[in-house]
Amino acid sequence: MPQDPLRDRLQSLIEAQGRKPAELGAAIGIDESALTGFLDGSTPEGPSFATMSRLARELGVSLSYFDEQEGDFEIASARDIDQQASRLLTDVFRTARAKMLAQGSRPTMDCIVAWWQETGGKLENCETLLPYVDLVSASGQDGAPEVTHIGPLGLSAETLKSNDASKLQTFIEKLNDADMNELRTTIATVSRIGVGMVTPQSRIVPATRISDSFRVDFVRLMLPVTDKKGAPYVLNFSTLLSVSSPRKYSGDRV
Repeated sequence: MPQDPLRDRLQSLIEAQGRKPAELGAAIGIDESALTGFLDGSTPEGPSFATMSRLARELGVSLSYFDEQEGDFEIASARDIDQQASRLLTDVFRTARAKMLAQGSRPTMDCIVAWWQETGGKLENCETLLPYVDLVSASGQDGAPEVTHIGPLGLSAETLKSNDASKLQTFIEKLNDADMNELRTTIATVSRIGVGMVTPQSRIVPATRISDSFRVDFVRLMLPVTDKKGAPYVLNFSTLLSVSSPRKYSGDRV
């Protein structure tokens, strides 16, 4: 087999780490034969820039590690490199999101929007997110929006100290006219146009037997979604403003 500096350097690194071509190929998304073909010399062409980028990342080295020897890299245009970088960053984001949700961490708005874009807002693909979101019916907007689900780990449940959907329903029904009209209009618009809306919000949570009234400042994300039967709903995900926390409310002073 003719000497190839890139092949030799890659082979040495794989052997030093005790990796197997089949496992390594699966990790970077290529067929084992493509990798073994280059390593054993049966495939004369060197790996593409994209493949070398994934190999370098998987093996924990930079591309400059292979540049130290004359390798047979495929020349890539700036546009190709940008596309590869975008795909790599997307893979990193998806992996990080999956690990975060698997650990029970609260998702970010970016996570929610990414899920919505990837799935088309189909709720059957929402198991890991449902504990953090609320759902309201997208039909019948004459009265107060109908709450069909309240996420037990979401801001609504945390604020109301309950994951009972009826508690959120009661809270919504007691909104003042301006807040009620804004909520109905947003839900109707999101459902009709099929796009998401992000708005800053402020709500006064009335006093109860166990707590005083307090104000919550938050950002609300609403997205159009559908259940398994295609029935439309609007997903609500709210998160506190970074400098905000529930504050005791007394009249016009907070």
